[in-house]
Amino acid sequence: MDFKEPAIVFPYELDDFQKLGIQSIENNENILVTAHTGAGKSTFAEYAVACAVRDNKKIIYTSPIKTLSNQKFDDFKKKAHQYGLNTNDIGIMTGDHKINPDSQCCVMTTEILRNMLYKDVSYFDDIKYVVFDEVHYFNDKERGHVWEECIIMLPLHIILIKLSATIDKAQEFANWVETIRNRKTNLISTPFRPVPLKHYIHIPHSNELINYSEKDNHFNTQNYITSIDKFKCMMKKNKHLNHKSIFTPLVEFMKNRNLLPAILFVFSRKKCQDFADSISTTLVDHLERKEIEKIFDFYIHKLINTNDNIKQIENVKQLAMKGIAYHHSGMIPALKEIIEVLFGHKDIQGNPQPLIKVLFATETFAVGVNMPAKTTVFTDLNKFDNTNGMRNLYSHEYTQMAGRAGRRGLDKIGNVIYYPIREIEPLYCMKQIVINKPEILISKFKINIKFIMSCIKSKEQE
Repeated sequence: MDFKEPAIVFPYELDDFQKLGIQSIENNENILVTAHTGAGKSTFAEYAVACAVRDNKKIIYTSPIKTLSNQKFDDFKKKAHQYGLNTNDIGIMTGDHKINPDSQCCVMTTEILRNMLYKDVSYFDDIKYVVFDEVHYFNDKERGHVWEECIIMLPLHIILIKLSATIDKAQEFANWVETIRNRKTNLISTPFRPVPLKHYIHIPHSNELINYSEKDNHFNTQNYITSIDKFKCMMKKNKHLNHKSIFTPLVEFMKNRNLLPAILFVFSRKKCQDFADSISTTLVDHLERKEIEKIFDFYIHKLINTNDNIKQIENVKQLAMKGIAYHHSGMIPALKEIIEVLFGHKDIQGNPQPLIKVLFATETFAVGVNMPAKTTVFTDLNKFDNTNGMRNLYSHEYTQMAGRAGRRGLDKIGNVIYYPIREIEPLYCMKQIVINKPEILISKFKINIKFIMSCIKSKEQE
């Protein structure tokens, strides 16, 4: 890096792609960073915060979901002194929280940012950087236009830091941003995956893991065909799998193989809870149970001042005391926060010590929330969407969720397990799902009079 005085010195050696991105930030250039989960994209956001403090400017950090916004708010508060800030200099604006909205570093959902652009563009006079985390949400059918509107409407003096999973034709996206905003936009990409993934099938009522993929874009066809045959044999012996008793053997199998903690992705809120309720085994010892109860009771009294939803609270606590939990958007936000605290628990030395060993979660848990596990499990590879009805997961969706396996600095590999409980995917479908194909970004832009007037107003103030 050419600059003499970095805005912040990190306690780890920067990778080459991180150095390139930081150099671009110092050159007042936009960046688009595409990288796998856990590769170190957050370094760019942290460096931009330090730059804003050094230059006595403000920075906005946006994310697509409230859970991620809340987590980043907490992360920035914990590290505030490293940037030369007080905790009051960190703010948040979501649908649920509004704390220190005029702070030097403000975290918000992307919809809040868009609404502010429509409301009062003068708010952005002192903003130097805007970070778009998970910018591949640009492709979301229902919400993608929000990201596009923000990129177009933000005043041109603002530098954009866009963080994304791997996407197809990323250079074209970077070129579009450069044209729209009249500022050089550098594509910073890396194929680096901090913890390599191994993909397995575990057939119910068996005692083995069958490996069918070890590298991106690699697929062991013969092993998968063998798995299909074994699944069919198992189904002949067990014509009706009892889904309510099929998860305890899986959990015990993973416990014996040292594959916990694990995240089990389920594409139904109800099934998340039903599957968690079905597990009969306890995964924590006496001391862990005491710690879980202590943390749960502390947060429940701190976050919930109502007698509503007592049944859900009792159910979640009962499961947590066994080291088991579920996490979905239908839960009380405070309960989700407690589960995240227990799953991300650390010992007094700061080493990961998760108190939740098995977490059933919908796919929103995979979006940005920094909660890796040793193992991720898929019980099904089909989901419902409003446009196509039931469909297979897209490759980038599978990659996003599978990428939660493997904890950097703790695990040599991340384990991804397909545990078919209903039917097994045909070979050609499985190849399409597993072999990594970057997401193609397609504009979801919706033009309207309000947008046009806001753009005109924004340009007049440039």
